[in-house]
Amino acid sequence: MTRQNLLRFASKSQRQLFEYWDQICRNREMPTRRDLDPRQIVKLLPGICMYDVIREKKPGSSDLLFRARLVGTNIVNMVGKDFTGSIMEEAPVSPFCGLTGSSRTLARVAREGKSYFNSCFLDWPEEHYRHYSFLAMPLKLDETSDQVDIILLGVQFFNYREEYDYLEHDLLPCQA
Repeated sequence: MTRQNLLRFASKSQRQLFEYWDQICRNREMPTRRDLDPRQIVKLLPGICMYDVIREKKPGSSDLLFRARLVGTNIVNMVGKDFTGSIMEEAPVSPFCGLTGSSRTLARVAREGKSYFNSCFLDWPEEHYRHYSFLAMPLKLDETSDQVDIILLGVQFFNYREEYDYLEHDLLPCQA
């Protein structure tokens, strides 16, 4: 499947964020955190979330944990809480923060260094089905790093349900 076909599932703001991310890759596997200039994507910031990738071995837990570094205001408003600083699996708020599918997708991004699109429906206690999708893109801390250190997400919430319940798509790496 081509990058264009995969991106047709994403929202306009997610596509814009991906195009910006792809531009700052500059023929590398992934951009660095320093390459990302928030002034270039001001209109997209409310729907952005960034997770630090924590690689540590703890008994009874995954070897990868994800700490929210930045949570955009649209996400905070939809979730009802600012979970900046929280570990994804430990955040005591909505299914968005502890969703197994989200953790699994972020782990793939962290391990493979490729972007992924994930879309699913959540049964929120106060809401009828609410749909959200996110486009997850890898960043490394600096040029000396050889691994994914940060994951940039473009998050979109929807209030409707379509025929699919879950989508996870592999987006082609930068060089493709």
